[in-house]
Amino acid sequence: MREPLVLDDFLPWLGQSFTTAAADGQALDLALTQATPLPGGAASTRQGFVLVFEGPALLGQGLHTLHNPALGPHDIFLVPVGACPLGLQYEAVFN
Repeated sequence: MREPLVLDDFLPWLGQSFTTAAADGQALDLALTQATPLPGGAASTRQGFVLVFEGPALLGQGLHTLHNPALGPHDIFLVPVGACPLGLQYEAVFN
């Protein structure tokens, strides 16, 4: 079983691309533009965090497998949250 993902897993990859696939199988690159901790949280639990990716407006809300050369593939629930120059911003919340 894999260890749960934590914010520090993503911080080195800010500004880097993660690859996923659209519904039609087309490969898409999403740029990791933000990685921030959630406020609060008990000292004995894992700190929650939020990731924001930017990429083409081709993904709907749902579970997507994101690949990164160092992290490997991970299923991450993405929610489109707003427009950006690349198309859309997608948010993933880990709590």
